[in-house]
Amino acid sequence: MSNEIVEVKVYAEGGALPVQATPGAAGWDLKARIVVPRVLRPGDRAMVPTGLRLAIPEGYEGQVRPRSGLARDYGVTVTNAPGTVDSDYRGEVRVLLVNHGPRAVIIQPGDRIAQLVIAPVPRVRLVAVGSVDDLGDTARGDGGFGSTGSGAVPLGAPARDSACRWPRRPPPIRTPSLWWVCRSPGSGWPATRVRALRACWPTTPSCTSIAPIA
Repeated sequence: MSNEIVEVKVYAEGGALPVQATPGAAGWDLKARIVVPRVLRPGDRAMVPTGLRLAIPEGYEGQVRPRSGLARDYGVTVTNAPGTVDSDYRGEVRVLLVNHGPRAVIIQPGDRIAQLVIAPVPRVRLVAVGSVDDLGDTARGDGGFGSTGSGAVPLGAPARDSACRWPRRPPPIRTPSLWWVCRSPGSGWPATRVRALRACWPTTPSCTSIAPIA
């Protein structure tokens, strides 16, 4: 573990610098620099100022992350999490909050609304290639959203500790546009249509019939 100290210049309106809640905290608390309370109704978004301006060294970035307490208790989070503060940005750090909860939330002046983490950014050079084949092949291939399994159990399916067991790992899905049918005639539950084959019991399937349908 490097003991290097990264110096970040901070200009804070009112003189209140961000602080870390504990010695082992990764981030500095960002507070709402507002004069009057702001009301976030369900579904509302708000750009909340912090009064901070930073000079982050080249090779590092600032990451604006949600506070777990706000997310857990009220459903309030950072819309573009993590927000990025570039090393050459000198404007005020503002936090884009959104209320995903069912009730209105009031942001009071000085409330902790997010946390700032300073992280290294590796120097990268992009190299253009002439063909998709030049990217090389992997076992995953072009498998995208849900391709590694959701871990969800389809509605109406038997419990995971039932007798329905998969004898082997299901094959990878190469055509995400297809639906898959899992049938288990002896288990007493109807055939279930699912998007990801592994959603039918990623740990155990023993359904007797698996087939793609359009």
